[in-house]
Amino acid sequence: MRILLIVFLITSFGGRIIAQDNCPQPRVQVSNDIDYYDQQNRSPIEHYEISLNTAVANTIISLNRGSIRFFSSFTAAVPIGEMDYFLTVKSKAIENGVRISMDLVDNNNRVVLNYQSTVNDSLWVENIIDIANVKARDVSPLVQKIETHQYDVRNGSEAAISSKFELEKRSYQVKVNEKKKIKFVLKDCDDEILPGRTVVLELEGKEKIDKTTCTVDENGVGEFTYTAPKDNGKATVTLAHKYESVSGLDNRISVDAVEFITSGKLWLLVNHVTDRAEIYIVGEHIGGLEMKWDDSNTRGGSVASFSADDDHELWSTSLVGFIEMDVLPAGKEIWTANESWFPGPTTIKARQLGGYEFEIIWPLEDGSTMPVRGTITYEKPRLFDQARSKYLAAKRGS
Repeated sequence: MRILLIVFLITSFGGRIIAQDNCPQPRVQVSNDIDYYDQQNRSPIEHYEISLNTAVANTIISLNRGSIRFFSSFTAAVPIGEMDYFLTVKSKAIENGVRISMDLVDNNNRVVLNYQSTVNDSLWVENIIDIANVKARDVSPLVQKIETHQYDVRNGSEAAISSKFELEKRSYQVKVNEKKKIKFVLKDCDDEILPGRTVVLELEGKEKIDKTTCTVDENGVGEFTYTAPKDNGKATVTLAHKYESVSGLDNRISVDAVEFITSGKLWLLVNHVTDRAEIYIVGEHIGGLEMKWDDSNTRGGSVASFSADDDHELWSTSLVGFIEMDVLPAGKEIWTANESWFPGPTTIKARQLGGYEFEIIWPLEDGSTMPVRGTITYEKPRLFDQARSKYLAAKRGS
């Protein structure tokens, strides 16, 4: 039965640092193969072998402070399934001395370090501490092979130490119906490019993206295009890279996200049919609770101020909320506009018909009213511009 000996350690050695500053510290579990609990059946010499194993391991810990973490099975801080490497210390008494070996392997049982040394000292039992000091100092620099192992595995496979996404921005303001191309770079934690890897893209929110997976090129660059919806809202595209770690741990995943906030100018189009012509009236949101009205038969316009009824106080604070008409029941009055087209202020009322359609109760000069239909949109309606062009052309022809 293995006995795991050692507690936390953050380790560095001379020369290059084992893990770069932004990379996670390799986690190493240290153990020996002697059954610690088999007290009755263990010989006196085995007691000394265990003592030497423990002394070597503890001395390694005392010598190193830096970028490796050593763990014992007696701590629950990190489950065994999350360990990156396993270091086994073995001591075996021989004639006139002791043989010490240390093996360091990863989760795929790939050998990172195999150290063996023979101490020809018939008094080794009495010199355990001195021997441990010497052997620990011999092994400590060799554990730096973890770094070389990580680079070799990554360069020969699609493994990574701990991948990350490099993004220019993580939040964008986009216009309605706008197409926004986003580029990103997939790198490892030490800023090395990870070429040819697959990234999964997932959209949460309105409208669409042009792909759900992306393979980055030889420079680690990938891209996708987000198409904004026709109305205001928020959406998030999540980027995920699934990989095996260089130490052999599978199902590793790196996640990042890009947020899109869609906003656009609010337009209202009213189709006003008279006995003489079909007139389009357009309202343009100019800020706050004010709309500028214009019609297709003139070049002029006027400003209307909006308010909501008592049932919809939310719409009295912002026209951005006003356009969320699909949440309102049909038949509800949704706004009034104090209009100055006619002599004196005139109140125009509108009610929801469903979706983005509404009905305006339009006052006439003789005191009567006429209902006309309207539509909410985030783009200036083409029908209005077409009608304006026809009207101006006809006027010039006359």
